[in-house]
Amino acid sequence: MVVTDGEPDDKLAVMRTIVAATKRLDRDEELAVSLVQVGKDPSATRFLKALDDDLVEAGAKFDICDTVTLDDMEDIGLTEVLLRAIHD
Repeated sequence: MVVTDGEPDDKLAVMRTIVAATKRLDRDEELAVSLVQVGKDPSATRFLKALDDDLVEAGAKFDICDTVTLDDMEDIGLTEVLLRAIHD
């Protein structure tokens, strides 16, 4: 689980790291990344959405990322956030 209040300085490095991690997996169930956004930075929202939705197009073997805002997490709870990451 990654909790962030903004976007990384090097977005490409983050994406490359996650893509590389997926290539070492045999099954997508081996690794799940939950990204929790604190705040409402639109640029950060777009980047996190890209991690959630576009990793396979970027070369990832599996879609292992799931994103949620802190506000949404408060409504659904930590357990549901983790289950969504595993089953997404």
